[in-house]
Amino acid sequence: MPESNNATITVTRADKQVAVPLGKITYTKSGTYEYLVKETTESDEDWTCDNEAYKVTVNIINNDGVLEPVISGTTITNIFTKKPHLTITKTETSTRTTVDGYLVGDTISFSITVVNDGNVVINDINVLDQFKGLPYGATLLTGTGYTVNANSAHIDSMEPGESITIPATYTVVEANENTVMTNQATATGKDPDGGDPTIVPGETPVP
Repeated sequence: MPESNNATITVTRADKQVAVPLGKITYTKSGTYEYLVKETTESDEDWTCDNEAYKVTVNIINNDGVLEPVISGTTITNIFTKKPHLTITKTETSTRTTVDGYLVGDTISFSITVVNDGNVVINDINVLDQFKGLPYGATLLTGTGYTVNANSAHIDSMEPGESITIPATYTVVEANENTVMTNQATATGKDPDGGDPTIVPGETPVP
């Protein structure tokens, strides 16, 4: 049996194929050699790993004193489960003027945090801030990683685990007196395949 300390097999992960080094194999004579290869990585919430054992055959041919390999290999396929997901949290950051809330003319400050807590990139994200049941929302302020237009913001893309925080303000008017308004931030976006991610909106009631 030859020593084995460098060869490769192909492992498919999602739409990518990678060669996995197994170690060099030195042959000293012609013949047919068979090996069993197996993916040892355990499946997790994102990946379903193929843990079957597969046979790889290497035929060593003596070509005028030169040993040449003819390899009949295998491909191990691991399946990636795409989970596009955004979570938005909305926090009131200003201090209320009275025990009951804000007065006419007060400026209410908010913080909107968008988190890509899925496992794929989310593109073309549009964040919208609006008071429930009303045709307007807080004004989103400029910052890093996004552009704004009144009560909406656009984010080109977010990697898994990335978060972006957007400050916002709203000035209380007479029509808001003696009411409790619920301010909600929602979003839309697309995963790499053009699908819609699951989105958890953020909201906060403001007296």
